[in-house]
Amino acid sequence: MSISGKTLTIKGAFRKAKNWDKLFTDYTTLSYKTRKFKLTKNCRYCYTGGDYEDVPQTQSELMQYATQYSGLSLTLYTNRRGKVYKMELRS
Repeated sequence: MSISGKTLTIKGAFRKAKNWDKLFTDYTTLSYKTRKFKLTKNCRYCYTGGDYEDVPQTQSELMQYATQYSGLSLTLYTNRRGKVYKMELRS
């Protein structure tokens, strides 16, 4: 996983759903491959989980935790144009 400019590159498999509530019940599995996503100008980076509400992170903090294979899940929120407006690490 890497970010160059406003492009996020991830190699992996994904679950795609209309919203977080449907991520485990009504989703499509996307095969393992390299995918590129455009980031919005004001993309938000945060950590959440358990009793935590969104804890803001910098892009470099989020990337550091996300690439440590820590068992955290990464959720990408996209707008109608397919650009990522929020990246969230979740425990």
